[in-house]
Amino acid sequence: MVSAPTFDVNNVPRDLDTNPIYEGAYLNRFLSGLYTPGSTFKIVTTICALENMGNDVLNESWNCKRILDVDGIKEDNIICNSYHGKIDFEHALAQSCNTAFGDLAIQLGADKLKATVDKLGLTSSVSVSGKISSTAGRFPLESNAADTTVGWTGIGQGDTLLNPASMLRLMCAIANDGKAVSFNIVDDFSNQAGKALGVSFKSDETQLISSETAATVKKLMRNNVVIQYGESRFPGLNICAKSGTAEIDDVDAHNTALFVGFLDDEAHPYAFIVVAERGNSGSKVAGSIANIVLQAVVEQD
Repeated sequence: MVSAPTFDVNNVPRDLDTNPIYEGAYLNRFLSGLYTPGSTFKIVTTICALENMGNDVLNESWNCKRILDVDGIKEDNIICNSYHGKIDFEHALAQSCNTAFGDLAIQLGADKLKATVDKLGLTSSVSVSGKISSTAGRFPLESNAADTTVGWTGIGQGDTLLNPASMLRLMCAIANDGKAVSFNIVDDFSNQAGKALGVSFKSDETQLISSETAATVKKLMRNNVVIQYGESRFPGLNICAKSGTAEIDDVDAHNTALFVGFLDDEAHPYAFIVVAERGNSGSKVAGSIANIVLQAVVEQD
């Protein structure tokens, strides 16, 4: 768990409260941050579709012309990041097609999306070591919301704000046959004399999604890396992932970069989430950070 910027409490910088490089240094972003999820939310929309429409949704296809005309009003159009042409579900997720997932969200409707978000614990706090609670996410989508609002929400834009800890918990569940596990902070595995201790934790499991849904989403997230992000960017890591670039305003440099996923590797069973404020590109920036950290963790094992 890393949150930056930070500071040494034993050597507090004199300009901590005035220097902009320390902006937000008092905030633990993993536990207390709330972020627009961007296209990482398409994993949630995928889960909602699988659990409400069944595997038949995997056979759907769309003709992406970069613009999804929702109601005939230009201002309500859902804009895609590219002109994908005819695209199936697997490639729509890998290439993060907004028109496909916007249309899928509208098919599902506000109530099903909200039920899924709540079921996945994304609007609840995550308990860490039974003592610390993360900030609960926000999903203010009303039942009578306009189709364009539902569509934008389904691709991770709109008013949705999610906490990194809750998204990490979801990644753990997808990797773990649909079961989310409790979180614990480990300070040390040795006593003051340096003797290693056998430490065990009570690990509660909660079935967030069915094992069948988890297996399907895992396969799709693995496919994202193979056909879109590139395995060469994550050498030696059997990584399953989804990127996101959350648009904060009209300035690209202000975008939040996100990269979520896990290693499908019994010897190195690690899930992760990277959120880079003003990082712009989820795959390039947040994905590169994920690779650096995961390579170090695997090497240390």
